[in-house]
Amino acid sequence: MKTLSTLFLSLAFAFHAAAQQPIEVEIVGDADNHHLTWTTTQNFNYQVEASPDLENWIDTGIAEPGTGGPITYGFISNAPKWFYRIKETEDPYNGAFLILPFHNQEVAMIDGVCFSFDLHVLPDFPDRIRIYQREYDSGDPWEQIGLITEFAERKDVKFVRGSVVWIPTTEGEYEVLAVAIDNQDNAVASETRRVIVGENLPPEITITDGPPSPSATAQAAVFETSFVLPDNEPLTRVEFYDNGVLIGSDRSDPFGADIVDLDGERYSLLRGVHNITARAFNARGAIGDTAVPFVVEITGGNARPSVDEITSPIGSLIVQQGQTFAVSYSVSDADGANDLARVEAKSLQEGGGSTVTDSSTPFSGLTMDTTDWQPGSHTIVVRAFDNSGAFSYPATFTVFVQTAAGPTFAEQLVANIVDGITVAPSGETFDGVEESSGIIEEGIRFGLQMDEGIVLTTGLFSLWNNGNQFSDAGYPWYTPGDDRLRDRLSGGNPNYSTHDAAALEFDLFCENGQLEFEFQFGSEEYLKYVQLFNDGFLVTVDDVIVSLVPDGEDIASVDSVHAYVSPLVHDKGMEIDANRDHLYLDNNDDIVPTVSPEDLNNRVEYNGMTIKLRGHVLLEAGRSYKFRIVIADAQDEFLDSAIFIARDSIKTINPQP
Repeated sequence: MKTLSTLFLSLAFAFHAAAQQPIEVEIVGDADNHHLTWTTTQNFNYQVEASPDLENWIDTGIAEPGTGGPITYGFISNAPKWFYRIKETEDPYNGAFLILPFHNQEVAMIDGVCFSFDLHVLPDFPDRIRIYQREYDSGDPWEQIGLITEFAERKDVKFVRGSVVWIPTTEGEYEVLAVAIDNQDNAVASETRRVIVGENLPPEITITDGPPSPSATAQAAVFETSFVLPDNEPLTRVEFYDNGVLIGSDRSDPFGADIVDLDGERYSLLRGVHNITARAFNARGAIGDTAVPFVVEITGGNARPSVDEITSPIGSLIVQQGQTFAVSYSVSDADGANDLARVEAKSLQEGGGSTVTDSSTPFSGLTMDTTDWQPGSHTIVVRAFDNSGAFSYPATFTVFVQTAAGPTFAEQLVANIVDGITVAPSGETFDGVEESSGIIEEGIRFGLQMDEGIVLTTGLFSLWNNGNQFSDAGYPWYTPGDDRLRDRLSGGNPNYSTHDAAALEFDLFCENGQLEFEFQFGSEEYLKYVQLFNDGFLVTVDDVIVSLVPDGEDIASVDSVHAYVSPLVHDKGMEIDANRDHLYLDNNDDIVPTVSPEDLNNRVEYNGMTIKLRGHVLLEAGRSYKFRIVIADAQDEFLDSAIFIARDSIKTINPQP
């Protein structure tokens, strides 16, 4: 025991027979700001309590399994005296068996509660793990919410073969625990963990400065902002509105200096009174609005025309490829109706046909023809132009183009992967280029760990079993990426981008309380582009990310699941340690040996893949959830990646059999 100040003291007590020596404790700092470090032993648990008087002890919430090395925690206090004691208990399963969630962990509902386990500390390989929850400190009976039965051992690592995410129905404080049961019905229970489930706190944003007002001339729409981040989650973008109409977004700090709309346009403020407001989005999807508008008045010059309302279609429209559809709207101009010159409508996606123009009064409607349009989702932008060349802020709606009558492409994909018995899908949509994705067969023959299912790719569907004839196979569509995936991959980096997204979304009525699905992720970015181009995918249920690697920390992606690379072929000359390589399949070492010689020219294309993993989602039975799968290229559009979902693998089970 060692102290560096007479103002505070550390005490250590051992509560088990095996540890005969006191715990070695070191305190560095002073009473206001200090660090407590102690040595630990594997298979023991450590809790820290604090006291101002050696009589009233407070649980600090620190509960750690022993690692065999030191553990350090920092403390801040303005008390004249502060005492500590460390409890060491011999129970090798309670602390180490349940890794996540941590004790007293705070979780936003949009993140869900992640469970992960260390199977190595169990006396035997488990046959099943049961997961329980109840309201904190209620004394209510435990409710079993999960049943995990698929485990694996690879490269000397024992693990649950997939991620486990609980989606609570309400905010609150909960107690959770897990019980591992072997094939002889011997049970080992984890310690009880307290979890605080709350909403993701929205950022606070204020527009602090902008163009001079009043001004006799037009001014650039450039503003200064300040913001507060209650959860310390970085901002990913800020949207700006003029009198309630979206004029564009800025994705980089200082947020307001470069406002760009969906079509890449930057605007000036023309004649009129402009009430400018902003919406800030953080990396976990929380949204904060300005409390009061920033007002700018332009007294002279030309006024901007306006698309006041799109009366048809409203919001979105589904059409068959080759059909025409009508667009109806009302437009106006403060300089008078005679100043209006035309109205234009166009798709912002490649393969969306040419611009359609309405050039005659009363400027109330036009017709668009989808004969030459690519199937998939199209964002349609409508603008009014005046005789001076000024144009309105964009008004938008969405059109989903389907290939033919009968089951849509999205319906065919979804029907292949849901079991149709314990789950019932509806509202299926596919957003992307249809040639990127499709239904697969004979996957095991070509090197997958699933035989049938679907694949969504960032390139060509036909390349999925191309035999790895190209080490850098890819097909760029130059289509948009996905904001949610970008936010998760970027870590708040404003210069990060995603491209060529393919997304499948549908509503899913869940008969039972545990939703499951099986997947493999493959990429041409393996191995030499690890930590350079982090292609990835997301599976979300009601916007909660559930496609995590088994330890519950990261989404499955190039950077989170890979093997050793040294040095990078690229030009970085750095070494990267293997990251969860027990989940990784190398093309030459792992995939090729599973393929018969006559099928090598048709083996799975990708340079590396994950093993087949399973997602477990613990939810409320008897209700519908929004299920979404999306994959995209990261930073560039060239090398492809793919997410495979096994046939009939999306199902629900009763977690309380």
